[in-house]
Amino acid sequence: MTMLKTSPLDLAWPSWMRTRIPTWADMYEGIEQETAIRVEEYQEDGHYVIRAEVPGIDPDEDVEIVVEDSMLRLSVHKQREKHVEDKRHWRSEFSYGSFKRSILLPASSTQENVKATYENGVLEIRIPLNGKATKSHKINVTRRDK
Repeated sequence: MTMLKTSPLDLAWPSWMRTRIPTWADMYEGIEQETAIRVEEYQEDGHYVIRAEVPGIDPDEDVEIVVEDSMLRLSVHKQREKHVEDKRHWRSEFSYGSFKRSILLPASSTQENVKATYENGVLEIRIPLNGKATKSHKINVTRRDK
């Protein structure tokens, strides 16, 4: 049996071992999608503010925000629009699919009275900083651009 080293951290394991031991690819599977949502985070007026760049979505249908155990989990699903057959496509750089982002919240944040708004392709989540912790719950998004 020969084991080929493909990188300092990865080994070409025999197939019988790969079914029992996770590979590096398994551990990092989906990491690109996990970080596909660009965000900015800052503190303002007693709130921890997270702004996420998610253009081209319907916040009523395509966004799920859950706060649990000092962690905010943001899930966005973008759907491809109707494909027109008579167009000649040369390039498509639009992203479609499901994207997720997990953000560790400050210790002084609370899950109560969290507000989320969506305007001009930017999702803004405002989390009060008062130190109380509660059970997990889903956050509703309010659309401003209608």
